[in-house]
Amino acid sequence: MSADQPDQPEQHPERLQRPEPPRRVRVNRSPRYGVFLVGGALLGAVVALGLTFSEPATEYGYASTLGYLVVALGLLGALVGGLAAVVAGAVLERQQRRQEDRDRGSRQAPPQGGAAPRGQGRRRD
Repeated sequence: MSADQPDQPEQHPERLQRPEPPRRVRVNRSPRYGVFLVGGALLGAVVALGLTFSEPATEYGYASTLGYLVVALGLLGALVGGLAAVVAGAVLERQQRRQEDRDRGSRQAPPQGGAAPRGQGRRRD
């Protein structure tokens, strides 16, 4: 090569690679329903254990009383745990929707007129 030409060709600005813009991803947060159900059932079993041994022995004995109460209160606890999971899921979904609204609002420029166009006012949940 001659002294006039450099070893590396010059790169034009159009040829330079631009970094990719950051991507927005949606993180889906939801409760683990199995954990709520098992937790409720275990809590019901602990309550059954406490109720069984807090009373004097009956004609049926401690074992059968404990067995019936564990089944009944375990099912009731699982039902309450499932309801708690549904409520937690609704709360998390609402928070996620609000966050998306905030993100969407920060990317858009506010209207110049001061008032929002009809039908696009602030929504109350």
